[in-house]
Amino acid sequence: MVGEGTGLGLATSYGIVRQAGGFIAVESTEGSGSTFTVHLPAVTRARALTPAAVTALPRGNGELVLLVEDDAKVRALESSVLTRAGYRVLEASNGIEALELVRTGEKVSALVSDTIMPKLGGLELARRLRERDPQLAVILVSGYPGEPDFLRSLPPGTAFLQKPLRGGELLERPGRAVAGGGAASPPRDA
Repeated sequence: MVGEGTGLGLATSYGIVRQAGGFIAVESTEGSGSTFTVHLPAVTRARALTPAAVTALPRGNGELVLLVEDDAKVRALESSVLTRAGYRVLEASNGIEALELVRTGEKVSALVSDTIMPKLGGLELARRLRERDPQLAVILVSGYPGEPDFLRSLPPGTAFLQKPLRGGELLERPGRAVAGGGAASPPRDA
């Protein structure tokens, strides 16, 4: 429907294609619309994760992670990854819901939040939660290519991950953040 949606489709697609070493070509004709052609590098065979690489990913020890993501499918996948790695997960679909969950609950060790969400975004959510707990580890995630101004504006101790997440990234950040290493990550090529 016209006027509906988040507008993240092209930005997310661009991020995926760029991370794979490809590019997107655009042709636009007035009155006829636009054609987007995705160019990806050829591969001769897929790389498999070795058992050593899988076991080397950080494991949780029952720490509570507040996961805030407005896309239900993405949230379910991220929650599953974190839970299987030994974290306990509280799930919320937006910042307001997340604030309600932590209002009377137990202490959260880390916040993993999408940056742009309806009602209350991840950056403002992190600010409010850090008012209560300045030591809270914060990992912000976005489907938009990393904007230099946004990345520079992240509060100290805030990590940033670019969607789509690679391999064990989702596990590496909470593991380091919970252990006290939640420093902001350097921006990726966008």
